[in-house]
Amino acid sequence: MTLSPESVWPTYTRAAARVCLEAWAAIQPFYFGQACDVVDKPDGPCTEADRLADRLIVEQLSRKFPRSEYGYLTEESEDDRERLERDRVWIIDPIDGTKDFIARRDNFCIQVGLAERLADGQWHPVAAAVYQPVAGQLWTATRGGGAFVQPVPFDPSHWANGRIPAPVGEPAPIHVTPIDRLDQARSVVSNANRSSRLMALIHSLELADYWHTGSLGVKVCTIANGDAELYVNLGVGKTKEWDTAAPALILTEAGGRLTDFDGNTWTYNQEDVVHRHGLLATNGAIHELTRARVKAFLEEHPTPYW
Repeated sequence: MTLSPESVWPTYTRAAARVCLEAWAAIQPFYFGQACDVVDKPDGPCTEADRLADRLIVEQLSRKFPRSEYGYLTEESEDDRERLERDRVWIIDPIDGTKDFIARRDNFCIQVGLAERLADGQWHPVAAAVYQPVAGQLWTATRGGGAFVQPVPFDPSHWANGRIPAPVGEPAPIHVTPIDRLDQARSVVSNANRSSRLMALIHSLELADYWHTGSLGVKVCTIANGDAELYVNLGVGKTKEWDTAAPALILTEAGGRLTDFDGNTWTYNQEDVVHRHGLLATNGAIHELTRARVKAFLEEHPTPYW
């Protein structure tokens, strides 16, 4: 096992951010009305835009980070098991929130993260970018280096000439809120899952406020930004490594926590890429309190999480 020097990690972060912007430049014509084929899969729709972004991101990254040294795990590509033999793997969700992309809403994002096998023998995210194009926000994080957000002006005229959007100003550091009481906390809640069970859980927490929004990555980064304090995902087998790798690093570098309902964090580049036992993202200060309340609720309502 060969570890990257930590001084290299910001290079990965910059590469992740750049390729997110390039991917949006390629797919924005579909967002603005160009015909786009949609294929329904068991875990949600996949569009021509998803496949194009997936292919472009891998092609661009592999020019600088060759497959002989780096693994690649993406939502829309066939799983290349050679990644399991690599110490570093790019984990990519070309469009997180495809339903929102299809509906031309703003709650979708492009996610790129790099996980590296560290001294403990486990793969941890060390570089991440999450880009929400229509909202004009680019979140980035480097392990041990903090989390940041940078505005990227949304200009619909760019789609006609394929212009790559450019961030403005300097990245601003972000941090979660210090709120440590549920009655003062705000929750982001899934757009896709509005089941009576999930909503009963949300109401049982007696929060200050909650609202629905799309994209797991956007929800987690909303907490990292300090605009909410928690997000609960009851789905078993619904989230996978590409859903969490990049936003997990951004949230933890902003001071928050992301675990399953047993309090475990995930290691990445696994044979089985599915996250099980639920997902809880918080500002950290209310994590254990929320986790206990969620566990108690699930014990009282012992049906499948989804």
